[in-house]
Amino acid sequence: MSTKYSKLVLVGMTGFMAENLLLSHYREPLVDKLGEDNFKNVYSVLSTLALSTCGIAILRGRGGPYINVSKFNKSIGSLFQLLGIAGLSQVFPKLQIPFQKQSNEELKLIPSDKDSNKTMIDVKDNNKNVKSSSGGYVARCPIDFKYEKTKKEVHGIERITRNPQLWSLGLYSFGVSLFTKSFPLRTLGYSMTIWCIIGSIHRDYRQKKGLSGSITPNKLATSSNIPFQALLENRQSWVMLNEEFKWVNANLAALFYLLIKAICRK
Repeated sequence: MSTKYSKLVLVGMTGFMAENLLLSHYREPLVDKLGEDNFKNVYSVLSTLALSTCGIAILRGRGGPYINVSKFNKSIGSLFQLLGIAGLSQVFPKLQIPFQKQSNEELKLIPSDKDSNKTMIDVKDNNKNVKSSSGGYVARCPIDFKYEKTKKEVHGIERITRNPQLWSLGLYSFGVSLFTKSFPLRTLGYSMTIWCIIGSIHRDYRQKKGLSGSITPNKLATSSNIPFQALLENRQSWVMLNEEFKWVNANLAALFYLLIKAICRK
């Protein structure tokens, strides 16, 4: 490390990783001794102190020192950030385009209006009657409420990894590390990436032991912690992943990222 601020970031992240691992690993005996509420308070205070140390170090040093970043690193960094954002977007409810073209079976023609000379179509969608002008397009809710009802034990992005949030955050953090010129921020990003990998392994370990939620033998056999492992080993279906992945969420998240990036360049 070349500056005291980078070292302070490393100290903060080391403390964050250590307290998270220790407190989660010994959660049950600590809860028995301290109580659920006190345990959560201790957990929150220690995590806040550790991350605040990183934040203070970056602010006090104004992000410096700065290093040169090649165009290649910036491009790869942006790609990893986009992948991470796409993964994190899967946490939110499934979004859909707020209109759709109805099939002939779903259309019921109503006599045309003599004044407007337009055919009105009465369409039943999501148990509601919706009227649309001719052409077969009707409005619908931008949130797909039917998606949650079709969820399986391993569904959507979980076909890639059963710890999608941790791996997505790790990808985004790694992308920030490659992209940023700030050495302390780069240290923070690399440290967070390492923590996400360790955290996913530790979460798997605890679930296999029946702690902090359990994982069924079927889910264990048909999914993987390492991204794409189950798919490459034919334990998962690429076709089902494509059907269940929240593509609208991912595209909107990527668009928002690119918009913010364009604004920051000005």
